[in-house]
Amino acid sequence: MSIRTSAQQEEKALIARLLMEPKDIAKIDGLEPEDFELQYLRKAFRAIVKRYLDGRPFDAVTVEADSGVAVDIMELSPASFGPVEEYVNAILDASYRRRAVWALENEDEPGEVIRKRKDSGLRGTGEVTRSYADEFLRRGTTTDSGIPYGIASLDRTLLPMRSGRLVVIASRPGIGKTALAESISDYAARRTPVLFVSLEMGAEELTDRAMARASGIKAGKIMRGEIKIEELEEHLKARADLPITYLDAGATTTAHVLAAAQRLKNDSGLGLIIVDYLQLLADKGENEVYRVGNIAHGLKRMALKLKVPVLALAQLNRSIDYGGRAPRLSDIRDSGIVEQDADVVVVITGNVMEPGRDLFILKQRQGHTGRVSLSFDGDTQRWAEKGASEEW
Repeated sequence: MSIRTSAQQEEKALIARLLMEPKDIAKIDGLEPEDFELQYLRKAFRAIVKRYLDGRPFDAVTVEADSGVAVDIMELSPASFGPVEEYVNAILDASYRRRAVWALENEDEPGEVIRKRKDSGLRGTGEVTRSYADEFLRRGTTTDSGIPYGIASLDRTLLPMRSGRLVVIASRPGIGKTALAESISDYAARRTPVLFVSLEMGAEELTDRAMARASGIKAGKIMRGEIKIEELEEHLKARADLPITYLDAGATTTAHVLAAAQRLKNDSGLGLIIVDYLQLLADKGENEVYRVGNIAHGLKRMALKLKVPVLALAQLNRSIDYGGRAPRLSDIRDSGIVEQDADVVVVITGNVMEPGRDLFILKQRQGHTGRVSLSFDGDTQRWAEKGASEEW
């Protein structure tokens, strides 16, 4: 059987493009080194991906050092400025055709090869409706129905966090957004495993705060060692059983988070990812707005790829402190793109010296916007009901 399955020009163009524009690797989805027909480019691509996942820069020199492959960008492709997605699709198509040809020549079942095509994105209405019916029947009995936030008035306004969704909660420092994320994490962990990515505090400091929430003892007293450990033993024992995994490794990129989340999902399951906070992820970018936008896009893709919700905290611009107005989506610091990728955006406002907090739901893709008034006690890191939700 003779079927042309080569996409060698696209393979060359893609490698050249990635070496000239490393940021374009964020546009690649579902492509594996094994999809390359040319063995030397397969090695080069593997080296590029490894450096990207490790958060390290890559270029022709580093790729040659890692793979042993001498890469001449101009020789690979003198014109590689087409859409990256077209190169990826062409390489994937050729790869799947090669597999199908191999299956036919080896008397295997080619349908199995086609069904294994990763992330094709092509699904007929029959498949979709069957999937929808199965998912609908699971609602209300498993985390497929979504993960509530654990605060009644907030849950009345916000739909549960469902797989593939990106939820952004933003505020100025000291307003309690981390404490809110921790409360949501604790509540969610009763239903499903949680990955908590902490870029400001270590897991032990977060546990100090958790002990304050659980015991009602002031966090300052716990942190200063003014109480006996025996006063916390009951709460520590209960917390030890919660399926929360912390990633507090400092300079962390979205690639690191994805790798950790994938490993956790494969090993013990995963139902929710929380990132505290978005702007502290160490991804590179041409400027801060572009960088933060890429991070948000990466978190959204992560939610879709892993089929879990991602809750990301974010900082607001200083201007909101002096504007005397209701918050807007554009108040998220260093962003013009975060609000595009997010399915839900909540902005928390309030005075750090007072307990009252207003949570403005500025975006909810499948629900309504509104405002929820809550109370936050910084001493015990506890959030509590203050008033019913109201339309805004």
